[in-house]
Amino acid sequence: MMSYNTKRNSAIAYAAIPDLQQRQCRVFAIIEKYPNVSRNDIARIAKMEPYNVSSRICELCNEGYIRPSGKKMDHRTKRSVTTYVTKDYEEATA
Repeated sequence: MMSYNTKRNSAIAYAAIPDLQQRQCRVFAIIEKYPNVSRNDIARIAKMEPYNVSSRICELCNEGYIRPSGKKMDHRTKRSVTTYVTKDYEEATA
């Protein structure tokens, strides 16, 4: 179990991430433009580190802006990866 200080330090570090909102917007815009895109695709398109993309994906999912849409084979890694769409895309295709 995390101590109070660990949680507090984590929250402070998260709040100190430079241009966090801009990074989230970049990831969201790519998902909006390329529905059913994977984290790896986003990292390549945005020229971002994969760990940064993964964190932004988690945040956007938790906030309800995007959702997982399925799986596909990544052409570079040859692995099955999760794809994502925006909430608006989900509603437009329903």
